[in-house]
Amino acid sequence: MEEGNYYTLHENIRRARMVANKTPEEVAEEAGIDVGHYLDIEEGELVPTIYQLGCIAEALDHPAQELVRQPPKLRSYRFN
Repeated sequence: MEEGNYYTLHENIRRARMVANKTPEEVAEEAGIDVGHYLDIEEGELVPTIYQLGCIAEALDHPAQELVRQPPKLRSYRFN
C-alpha cells in the first residue's frame, strides 16, 4: 500500500486475499474458520479475535501487523 493510503481491517483482509489470489472459501478453510463467519469478517460485520486474525494472516501468507495497520495521527492545526 502506498504511504498515506490506509484502510480498515476488513478492507486490508480483502485486499490481501485478492493479492493472494484466493477465494473466501479457500482462506476460511485454511484458517479453520467457518466460511460464513469469515465473510462477515471480510465485510466488516465482525471483528476477528487475535487468534482468528493470526490464522487468517497465515492462510494469506501475509504479516498480521500489516492487516491491522493504523493510520498516522493527525497533526493539529490552528486556524485564526
